[in-house]
Amino acid sequence: MFVKTYCVPLAWALCLGLVFGLPQARAQELPPTDASYVEVDPAAQRVAAINAEDNGARSALESLVRREPRNALARLQYAQMLLDRGLRARVARELDSAERFSEAGSPLRRSVHFNAGWILFRMGDFDGARSQWLQAWQQHGGHPDWVPVAFALALWSQGDRDTALAFFKAELAARPDQWQSAEAFDARTRDMSPGERFALQSMQQALASAR
Repeated sequence: MFVKTYCVPLAWALCLGLVFGLPQARAQELPPTDASYVEVDPAAQRVAAINAEDNGARSALESLVRREPRNALARLQYAQMLLDRGLRARVARELDSAERFSEAGSPLRRSVHFNAGWILFRMGDFDGARSQWLQAWQQHGGHPDWVPVAFALALWSQGDRDTALAFFKAELAARPDQWQSAEAFDARTRDMSPGERFALQSMQQALASAR
């Protein structure tokens, strides 16, 4: 069940986590930080975001949701559109619907948890994001390659820098070529927000300083 929460904007939260330190993340199960996260997860595909200012695209998506109310991926896409339009109070209901209309244990349910995690993360609900990603990881049953960056960003945003850096070290160990140059970094983070890119750059710098 998704619960409505009120959070500070994401970019501001990321800066607070870096400069002042937010309260430590609530105790919550985490994947191991010392695993090798190299397995491709076919369910870990982000739903395509539409331009929330495009009336035609918005109307088409709304029509799709009305025609196919049990279409979990359309519900996720609609939740993302609501967030982009600033209609945060309605997001939880769409995420609930996406979960309800996906079969438990299926790749689709795993995709719902993966995408819901990113939507909640961008709402500033970092505990909620971690909870969704934890379920996606548990349902995968292995070591999917998306885990280190996702959990590093959430924990960094909550002020748990040590654990965030441990996850980011796991990412660097699994895919060093994707982070070893400015060009590689830009390619790896092309679809991320400025706040997410800044947080990852900060983690890189923190690890470099600790050497």
